[in-house]
Amino acid sequence: MISQVQMSRAPDPSSLPLRGHYQQHHHPGYLGGGTFGYVCSGMVHGNNRCAIKVSRGLGRSPAMGGQDPQFVREVTTLSKLQSHPNIVTMLGFVAAGQADDEDAAAAGQGSCLIVMEEMATSLQAVIEGVGPLPVPSTLTRIGILRDVSSALHFMHSQGYVHRDIKPANVLLSHSYIAKLCDFGGCFTVKELDNGAATAACATVEYACPNHPLCQQCSCDIYSLGLVMVQVVYLIDIYRAKDRLNLRDPPNAQLADMMDVADACVRGYLQIAF
Repeated sequence: MISQVQMSRAPDPSSLPLRGHYQQHHHPGYLGGGTFGYVCSGMVHGNNRCAIKVSRGLGRSPAMGGQDPQFVREVTTLSKLQSHPNIVTMLGFVAAGQADDEDAAAAGQGSCLIVMEEMATSLQAVIEGVGPLPVPSTLTRIGILRDVSSALHFMHSQGYVHRDIKPANVLLSHSYIAKLCDFGGCFTVKELDNGAATAACATVEYACPNHPLCQQCSCDIYSLGLVMVQVVYLIDIYRAKDRLNLRDPPNAQLADMMDVADACVRGYLQIAF
């Protein structure tokens, strides 16, 4: 049962440490979804809330034991990055074909699950002005940028490229601690050098125009820059009513924040290029 799971900080994806009755962690709230599947809230270890990412199990590979390569990549990558405080915490997972019939019927035949800590909301929701958190102060926004930058720097130092940096993939706690999530499109630099990525980044609006396949760390930096602009102005730059001229100078009242953002970007540019 999920309530009995005790995972190490760096689990072996083949060990399948999370198994058992899916219906015992209830699905009271739908948190979001996409082509991969959906995320809902649940309970683990008794009364502790968690977020459950349910994969549709598309594109399974016989070479990976019938598992979805994107699911395998996400679990493997998350397990190796758990030591950083600004990477979302993975509590466990269930791979396709590991559940009994009762479980499969309850969760959806062939679904792959990743159980993670539940956060308060996403950075995208804060930018849009929806969700449970109030508008963050300038100092708080600087903290969010530092958290995301720190997580990305750690990933790059470990040889990984995220390939889908955007506000929706940044989660926030009630105290505005930011954590990076969604590692299904992540590859190592070595894998990318060997041509592992054959498709463009998951979100084309955040992809570097010169490198649509996002095959190097600098592509993540480009995406990070777009995220920073939106955190500074607290607007979605891709919504028609919020269009702004990115060549315009920033508001003088946000000069201190832009100095921090500039320092973050310049620091990472030295590493990425």
